[in-house]
Amino acid sequence: MEIFNPKFQYYEGDIRYSFPIGRISLYDFVSVHQNPKPKTREMIDHIATLSGKDKNEAKRHLHYFTPAVCVKDNYARRYANITNFTGLAQLDFDKLDCDPIELRDHLFSTYPEVVCAYLSPSKKGVKGLLRIPVCTSTDEFKDYYHGFLKEIEGLDGIDLAPQNAVLPLYISYDETMLFRDDAIEWTVKADRTVEYVNLIDPQAEVRVARFTNSYYEKITRQIFEKKLANIDGDGHPQLRSACLILGSRCAAGYIDQTNAEIIAEQAVLNSTYYSKGVAGYLKTAYWAMNEGMKNPKEYK
Repeated sequence: MEIFNPKFQYYEGDIRYSFPIGRISLYDFVSVHQNPKPKTREMIDHIATLSGKDKNEAKRHLHYFTPAVCVKDNYARRYANITNFTGLAQLDFDKLDCDPIELRDHLFSTYPEVVCAYLSPSKKGVKGLLRIPVCTSTDEFKDYYHGFLKEIEGLDGIDLAPQNAVLPLYISYDETMLFRDDAIEWTVKADRTVEYVNLIDPQAEVRVARFTNSYYEKITRQIFEKKLANIDGDGHPQLRSACLILGSRCAAGYIDQTNAEIIAEQAVLNSTYYSKGVAGYLKTAYWAMNEGMKNPKEYK
């Protein structure tokens, strides 16, 4: 029997300091989630009581992982620095209308490709790792990821953010975390040029609303990326404008604040232009996002 136990990197909790500090095996990743240190458990319990900016600030005291990829040692967590893919992809379900324990158990028992499934730090969501072939590019990674999303599109609370292979996965704990070391590979790709929607129950108002939010999150990302597509002269004004929009849509509920911060951070870290002054541009991005969140903007 094949034993699947890849290694991947972990980081200090502050996503603004995005350099790996070590590597951890899948077995050890499972172990620290089933039985974390008392201090870590206390911090996670405390974070579960917070929201918004306070929650995101507190999370910076926790470690996080990038289970899908490894980057060059002593280099920042960004696409350009990826050295290898691990054969893992993150799964994330939040804003659930169902029992998270039931969703966790269903996901694990239904799909032998799911390596592990566990409750989020708030105990209101579900996270997991999916086994896929070891990829050679971010596009190939997204093809497999969206292939699985299409398979599970009827499940509640699917988050699209893990299509970003370098997305941080913060430590959690779930003593009853489900795990298998003989997961098979998910090998079906999706055509990402084709839109797909949830047609499991078109009469269910909750599911329709959830699809609508996913759609608007995608639109928000596209607007943000378009704003930064062609930087002309000083990059601060364009970055500021894009992040003001991102913050305003975040405040309106179309995108999670943590995900929005990661999108802004990656835009800076993955840009050749912004590499000339990463610290200054990150400061501009965080300031503009916070200002944008003071003025929520809804789509008409």
